[in-house]
This record gives sequence, structure tokens and C-alpha cells, in this order.
Amino acid sequence: MPATRSTARPPSPATAPRAAVPTEASQPKRRRSWGTVSRKDVLLFTKSIVVLLHAGSTVLESITVLRDQAKGHWRDVLTDIRDHVERGFPLGDALRHEPKAFSSIYVSIVEIGERSGTLEGNLKYLAMQLAKQDAIRRQVLGAMTYPIIVMSGTLLLGAAVVIFVLPKLTRLFQSFDVALPLSTRILLGIATFTSAHGSWAIPTFFGGLVFCVWALRRPAVRPITHRLILRLPVVGAISRHVNLALFCRTLSVLLRTGTTIDDGLAACAATVPNVRYAVFLRTTYEQVKGGSTLADSLRQQPRLFAPTDVQILQVGENSGTLMDSLDYCAEYHEENVQTITKSLATILEPFILLILGGMVATLALSIITPIYSITQQFRR
Repeated sequence: MPATRSTARPPSPATAPRAAVPTEASQPKRRRSWGTVSRKDVLLFTKSIVVLLHAGSTVLESITVLRDQAKGHWRDVLTDIRDHVERGFPLGDALRHEPKAFSSIYVSIVEIGERSGTLEGNLKYLAMQLAKQDAIRRQVLGAMTYPIIVMSGTLLLGAAVVIFVLPKLTRLFQSFDVALPLSTRILLGIATFTSAHGSWAIPTFFGGLVFCVWALRRPAVRPITHRLILRLPVVGAISRHVNLALFCRTLSVLLRTGTTIDDGLAACAATVPNVRYAVFLRTTYEQVKGGSTLADSLRQQPRLFAPTDVQILQVGENSGTLMDSLDYCAEYHEENVQTITKSLATILEPFILLILGGMVATLALSIITPIYSITQQFRR
């Protein structure tokens, strides 16, 4: 069945008729506890509740079983959800009270499933979507682990030489009238400064790094950093494929659960990690809501959406197989992420070797050259 736009829109959670829904006053008191909910917890919860519902258990029975097996903060979250369901609240309302664990898209798909009687199927789609997202995230993190470890070890080794080795050589070099090369003078200056002011300079340095990471994550700075990420050679390709795979997979799942295209685009804009994609999808939402086709709207940004993807989606819109076209595009981009991440270590290895070689050569020449000059003076 072809996906539709604003026509035949299912009722929103605020307007959908609900029978015998408890009032806000009857809501149970929420438990307060320290801790976070991992993506793995949410994925296992979704998969498990699908199995229990398929076996004939009720929603309340399923949540109770999963709550009894949980530990820590996750147990408190499931206890709150169970208490809401036990008092007569729909599962979607119960999940909405845990925004740190369940995203707005997750809650919306559950609410659509409850209204349409397809809760088990919608949860199955959610489990598939979460599994795909987790696989992509693990691939990217796994690919970046090796370069990060190597570069961190190199920086720590260089810092150890500057802090502990060079200060001992400083007095030796200063006791002889030897012309020091520029690299040696720079390293000796760093070593002298670290020895004299290390008690506050080193904490300030690491504090500055933490502040830079914090500042780069601020909403006001993200448009700049995310635009830069998309322009980087290898990282930009990974970011584009990740965002496109997430967009296509999420929109496909939403359409299969009864969401309209425009509402699906609004939800996807809140899901994609890159701000440039989020801003453009919000613009696309307004255009599709006004009557434009999805393909025509996406075609306006060829740097974000490749012409091949747009053509495939246009064929899907015209033939009524948009959801299948979205699944095809999602699989294509997921395979690209997998291919790039598997070869990432090989791609970055020459650059890492050049950086390591440059650092080692600089340290070696900075130390060996003055020593060689000193020995030459002794021979005279």
C-alpha cells in the first residue's frame, strides 16, 4: 500500500479517543534513583516483550517478568512503567514518563500500535530498528578504537619524555656552550615551564581539553562542527552514510506502523545525529506538508542526499513501494558503513605512521643533535 501524506492522518496522541484513561492525579509517584539506562537495556526490553506478547502474556505480565529480572536503576524504571500500566495507563503513556530511556519516536510507535491493535508488530519493528542502530554504532566505535589508542599512547609517551627526560638534560645542555637547534629549544622551553609550573599547568591543560569537548557539544556550536565533519575525507563519508541509513530505516519503520510521511519526517529530524540533516529534514517536512513530494524536496540538497537515493525514493513514491525503497537505501548505506569501518584501520595506517614517525624523529633529533655537538667539542 503506498505511503500517504497528510490525508487520512491517524489521530495524534493528544486527540485520539481513549477509553477509561486514568487522570493525572492517579499517577503513581515516580521513583528517584541514580544511574543511566543503556541502549542495550532498551533493546533487550523491546525484544523480550515482543516474545512475551507473542506467547500470550499481557503487557502488565510481560513488564512484571522483565522487571523481576532487572537490576539497579533499570529495575526502578521498569517498576515505574509497571505501576503506570497496573493503574490503567496505556503503555505509551507509561513510557513517556521515562524520556531518558525511551525516545519520542519509540513512544509514538508504541502509541500507534496500541491504537491500531498492532502493538506486537510495532514493537518488532522497533527491535529491528534498535538492533540496526546498535550495530552501526558498534562498527563506528570499533573502527575508531585503534587510531585513538595509538595516538593517545604516542601523546602520552611524548609528554613523558618532555616532563621526565628533558628536564634532566636541560642542565647538561646549558653547561656547555653549544648552539641548540630550534626543536631542542622549544622542547626545553616546554620542559622548563612544566617543571616550574606543572602543578597548575597540567591540570589546566587537561581542564582545557575537557572544556573544548564540552563547548563543541553545545547546540550553538554544533552547526559549525557538524558541517566540518561532513567535509572531512573519511569521517565525513561515515557520517553521511550513518545519517542516511538512520533516516531511511526510521522513516520506513514509521510508515509501516501507520505514520504519515510528513509526521515521519518530523520524527526523523529529531533522530538524525547531524544538525545539517536535522535542519534540512525540518524544511522537507514543511514542504511535504504543503503538498510537495518527498523526492522533489530531497533533491534540493544533493550534498546531503545523493541523486541515486532520491531517484530510488521517487520510484518508490510513484509505484507505491516507498517503504521497500527506504529499506533498500538503508541497507545500502549500512553496508557502506560496514565496508568503510572495516578498512578504516588500513586507510588511516599511513597517516598514523607519518605522525608517529614525525614525533619520534623530532624527539630523537632534539636530543641527539645537542649531544653530538657536545661530543664534537670534547674531541677538539
